[in-house]
Amino acid sequence: MFKDKTNGNDTYGGGRRLKLDISDPEKFDHVDFNTAANYPCALSYFCTCPFPPEQNTLPFEVTAGEKTPTVY
Repeated sequence: MFKDKTNGNDTYGGGRRLKLDISDPEKFDHVDFNTAANYPCALSYFCTCPFPPEQNTLPFEVTAGEKTPTVY
């Protein structure tokens, strides 16, 4: 889970998540932010979600991945 400079504007304010496979650290060479996804709490007022720890706040914009959903 992470936050970045787009949270609350272009993306959900509570942060997003990435699934990373680091089972073989020797082959881990990049992070694909295109797979950044919202937690369920971005889609419903009736659930709870974790917040990213402060050390997972990135000092730049991650413009890839899911954006703020439109809730009707």
